Amino acid sequence: MISFRTDIGKNKYNTKKTSRRWKAIIALNICLAVLCAATFVASAFTVRANAANYDTEKAAAEEWYHISDDGKTLSVHLDGSVNGYEWKYGLSNSNIREKRFIEITDEERADDQEYEWNVHFTSDPTETGDVILTLQCIKNQESGSIDTRTIPLHVQNGILTLN
Repeated sequence: MISFRTDIGKNKYNTKKTSRRWKAIIALNICLAVLCAATFVASAFTVRANAANYDTEKAAAEEWYHISDDGKTLSVHLDGSVNGYEWKYGLSNSNIREKRFIEITDEERADDQEYEWNVHFTSDPTETGDVILTLQCIKNQESGSIDTRTIPLHVQNGILTLN
């Protein structure tokens, strides 16, 4: 025999009290989701801008590059990786190039010992023109830079000077 329920209107799930509880639970969950999202966004920007207490102004004020007395070599010395960040460089043109390991002098190697990241540039004696060296401290290609530095240079017959 088949029986049908006729007390559907008196079901405990359809009472006004239960309905208000469900609305309150849903509203509370939405508020928590918004709060979590806001906290995540705020912390993501704060951490990226101040990775491991990296002080951009202090780092820029220190002597971090110099051109040799003869003008043939530009040496850049920077603190190395900060919580997974590393230095990358780019050149606006090919008027200068990075020195190969065998071209680096013993004096330059001695200076390199004091810093975590070093690079040396030189130019061909026949090169003339302007070049901009851009250095960025980045975590990966998709993330933004926590520090960006530029060195505008002028090359005249292979001699490097600040532009």
